Amino acid sequence: MKEGSWKARFDVVAVLCGIGFAAVGSTGVAIAIIPHALAPFEVDGTGVAIGLIVSAFNFGQLVGGPPVRLAMQHAGLAPLLGVGLTIMLMSAVLMAVAPPLGAAAAERAWATVGLLRSARFAIGIGTVCATNAAMVIMLGSVTSGHGAVMALLELCTGLGSTLGPIIAAGVFTFAGASAAFLVSAVFIVLNMPAPRA
Repeated sequence: MKEGSWKARFDVVAVLCGIGFAAVGSTGVAIAIIPHALAPFEVDGTGVAIGLIVSAFNFGQLVGGPPVRLAMQHAGLAPLLGVGLTIMLMSAVLMAVAPPLGAAAAERAWATVGLLRSARFAIGIGTVCATNAAMVIMLGSVTSGHGAVMALLELCTGLGSTLGPIIAAGVFTFAGASAAFLVSAVFIVLNMPAPRA
């Protein structure tokens, strides 16, 4: 294998593709499960609440983009990748605990909406951190075959958007909304790079 080819640096390519799978898969999980998670709370304006929650991911990416680009210059890529994945994981766990935490609040419905919206916003920021860092790391270590890498990334994001809702819906059927939201956490953990010795 030629040094610098995407096949020689498949470890780096796999991290990038895994992040794409996890980020898009978590959106699929959210879209499939949020209506069910809100159903017990009888939220006034459920459609608006769902839209606010789902769009928070994109808003997090929009707001997080400029600071992340500055952080890449000052903090370094590996720490930013770790921070991004950690934010994504913590956000996925927050989504899982939002329905029970929201049920304990006085304004149960909107407390749950607020927690889910906060988690989706944070996972958007985490995705910007992780994706940008992984992409720059890949570009710095893979000197040829960028088209093949992008095709693999698109394949993995497509798999995430296809499998995320299906797996989450199956888990929801047997274990409820909180367990289904944990599917995102599992996606993220499975795609975290192994620490180097």
